[in-house]
Amino acid sequence: MLVDFSDAVITFVLAIYPSLICMAILRLFASLGDVAGMRRLSVDASTVGEAVTYAENKFGEEFAEQVQSCRIWLNGEPTGLDVSVGDDDEIALLPPVSGGS
Repeated sequence: MLVDFSDAVITFVLAIYPSLICMAILRLFASLGDVAGMRRLSVDASTVGEAVTYAENKFGEEFAEQVQSCRIWLNGEPTGLDVSVGDDDEIALLPPVSGGS
């Protein structure tokens, strides 16, 4: 049985038992955060690709379509989907941005 905990529950548990659950953080910027209804998500994944796939499945088709044009960074550096992630790594999904003057 798969249980999907909210970020609030995970944050609470980590505050009490920091060594109990260690997960990568998936940060969702701009339109991705709007579609998902959140800006960050804790994920239990062994690679960047697993984390992205989890989010695509969780947030649906519109989210998955937008991910296709995103840049993906791991801990502040561009990365590929096959790169391993560990405890406390931060994966950022950055959609294209337009505008300005």
